[in-house]
Amino acid sequence: MTTPIPVDGLPNKYGVGRCPHSDCNLTVQFDHQGSPQQVWPRFSPVDPFEGHGEGVYLQVWRCPACTRTAVVLEEVKKDARRNLLAWPQRSPRELAAEVPATIRGLFTEGAVAEYAGALRAAAAMYRAALEEICRERGAGNGSLEKKIDALKSKGVPDDVVDQFHEARFLGNWSLHDAVEFAPDEVADVAELIRDAVFEIYVQPAQRQALRGARQARRDAHRAAQNKTPNQDL
Repeated sequence: MTTPIPVDGLPNKYGVGRCPHSDCNLTVQFDHQGSPQQVWPRFSPVDPFEGHGEGVYLQVWRCPACTRTAVVLEEVKKDARRNLLAWPQRSPRELAAEVPATIRGLFTEGAVAEYAGALRAAAAMYRAALEEICRERGAGNGSLEKKIDALKSKGVPDDVVDQFHEARFLGNWSLHDAVEFAPDEVADVAELIRDAVFEIYVQPAQRQALRGARQARRDAHRAAQNKTPNQDL
């Protein structure tokens, strides 16, 4: 799937943004490798120092941090341009399996919208995921602000509540004020939610699984001892 690269407002030759390689993911100034090629509506080499006419251009960017390249399609129109990541392939963000399915579904829809470049739609879906978290934790009354505050009485740590409020602000501004956000701002909110649900759902599940594994080993050890003949008889 071709997905928007998380870089905004790039000039022709250089761009600053986040490396699309997940094990790097640093914000860098990319190096432009070679000359861009116009691939639509016709195929033609392009002088990188000259302006682009309308069309789609194939470019190769190199991350100076990890030294790997990314293949980018730059779509140029009269009044706008955008950059689409052709390689490496990326998939939308996902939440861990320990998170309830309804929350995961809303978050995934937001992630799909984010990588399609529909940032306001992404912010709205991330806000919907917050609503569902509140409902699932038993804080389902009043405005979203009140619901998030009520999470404190449900055992949710204060720092997680603060993170949810940050995500709520972006969702509200996108829905009610039609504010447009940069890709990095939307990505930051997605990561805030992912970090928060890790603390709420994933860590407790992991601790429970470890306790269960320890108990199973103890039970197996006791069972083995009970089967051993008593040598004093």
